[in-house]
Amino acid sequence: MLNNFINPQGWQFPSDILFLLLALGINIQGIQCNPSCHDTMIWKSDIQGVFSTKNVYETLRSKEDSSWRWKYVWRQAIHPRLGGFAWRLLNHILPMDDAIMKRGISIVSVCHQCHNISELESHTLLRCPFAVSLW
Repeated sequence: MLNNFINPQGWQFPSDILFLLLALGINIQGIQCNPSCHDTMIWKSDIQGVFSTKNVYETLRSKEDSSWRWKYVWRQAIHPRLGGFAWRLLNHILPMDDAIMKRGISIVSVCHQCHNISELESHTLLRCPFAVSLW
């Protein structure tokens, strides 16, 4: 839930999520966050914010794109290859060793750049000394 990313000072996102949001052009730190206020659940598709099955049906029939992140991933300003990479990253389906092992295939997993740790998304993109030198 979103409240897991809020602390008394404001937003507290893990560095990999923050990096991905920034890569997609989303500056989450620029959005006001008041931790002292309680969250309120609203139904976006209703003008009063009230949930009803009728509104769900109408929303599904209108075929609105309810997923905000795909608008950023597939917008024309991003090269299609970068959009495809971002889509795979957001869905955790990058062809990395940890994804292969989750499918039950036994392999020896080693980072192909630093040869120190197993190949994980977070290591390969953020923590590997090779990746750190690129950023």
